[in-house]
Amino acid sequence: MPPRATVAAAAPGDAPRSHVHSTLLIVAGTSAFHLAQLGVVVFINKFATPDVVGHYFFAMAIAFPLLLLCGLELRAALVADGARQFTVGTYLRLRSLGVTVAGLALAAVLVWHWSAHRDPAALLILGGAFAARLAWSLGEVGWGTYQLRERLDLMALSYFLRGLAVIGPFAVLLPLAEPLGLATPEQRAAVAIAALWLNATGMLAVHVLFDRPRIVRRGGWDLGHTWRAVRGLALQTLPLGLVALIINLCDSLPRWLFASPLVTDGHAQLGYFGSLVYVTIAGNLLVTQIATASANRLARSYAESLPRFLRLTMRLVVVALLIAAGMLALAFFVPRTLLRLLYTPDYVQFAPEFRLIIAGHALALLTNILGIAITQMRLYWVQVPAQVVTLVATVVAALVLIPGPQPVHGAAATTVVRAVTQFAVYAPCFLLGVYARARRGTAS
Repeated sequence: MPPRATVAAAAPGDAPRSHVHSTLLIVAGTSAFHLAQLGVVVFINKFATPDVVGHYFFAMAIAFPLLLLCGLELRAALVADGARQFTVGTYLRLRSLGVTVAGLALAAVLVWHWSAHRDPAALLILGGAFAARLAWSLGEVGWGTYQLRERLDLMALSYFLRGLAVIGPFAVLLPLAEPLGLATPEQRAAVAIAALWLNATGMLAVHVLFDRPRIVRRGGWDLGHTWRAVRGLALQTLPLGLVALIINLCDSLPRWLFASPLVTDGHAQLGYFGSLVYVTIAGNLLVTQIATASANRLARSYAESLPRFLRLTMRLVVVALLIAAGMLALAFFVPRTLLRLLYTPDYVQFAPEFRLIIAGHALALLTNILGIAITQMRLYWVQVPAQVVTLVATVVAALVLIPGPQPVHGAAATTVVRAVTQFAVYAPCFLLGVYARARRGTAS
């Protein structure tokens, strides 16, 4: 077993923050960031072609699985490490190794893509998107230290600054394309590529100038590590990385089908589908961040008091239900108006698909709460078979439903199959954790 290490509980000068105040701050910061991400999709749709949007989503479908596997969900593991088994330096070292491995793998993907397609624009879109995701990943363990210190105000500000770095280049450059005489699809694609690389540069600047100084110099953490501890942490968190990978493959594998010969005009169709999904991701990630703000307290309450843990989990479930109700109201009362305002009139034809996607993500909100609660129970390996079942159901649905004359409709139906399956397998995992804790409490 790796040596135990002492980690500071709080940085010098930190004072306890109100849980409600902290939650509101992180929700505000997260909302700003994901609105900025949605803004990127909106700007590309309005000023470029669906092909450009499709290549952007295809890049995300490749980058996310690799980074999640190599990231090993270290932020969640750090917050759940109530016994302080590993130093913060061990987490930071393992994260830097994971980002390096992911970067090399993504570079290999770029080499393969160029040799297979010889498409400079597509290659630059993939490269810019990969660079932005790598820059994002550098800061995640640091956000875990903000959570441990209950300084979610710093985490919220980091999100806000990254949101500015994301939306700024697109909001400035793309609207200038037409006044500058850049009217052809190729020229507008070039402007979008420039904005994407500026986005990656801005994300890296936020990490270097804002996050890193507050993690390394102001945290009061033990930044030492041993390679034995790094290896032990990697083995312990491997199931978290596998679960994160499988969860994302449920998103990514259907998108890979769009780039295959099974779908005609696949990148444009993926542009439509990915844009529809992105409207729902804002609510999904909002729920995730609300739960993330409570992660430290969930871990502590699970260790100390099962009734308190259940009360906190139920409050999070109620919040998820309220947000799901709002999403469903948008989908069933104003879908065409919303899609026309956000994107272009072409999207109105996909209102039925939008309703299906919203319905699936509404159920996924509840599953997100259960997933975060299960992680704070430190039930890592039990999530792997649960996600394998979900992945198998998703892949089968995608292979049956996406190829054909209506790939966007098939992909929307696939999201519903995935959501139902995932909830059905995660609910028993949550109950297993509750039962195990109750048995432990009775035994003691």
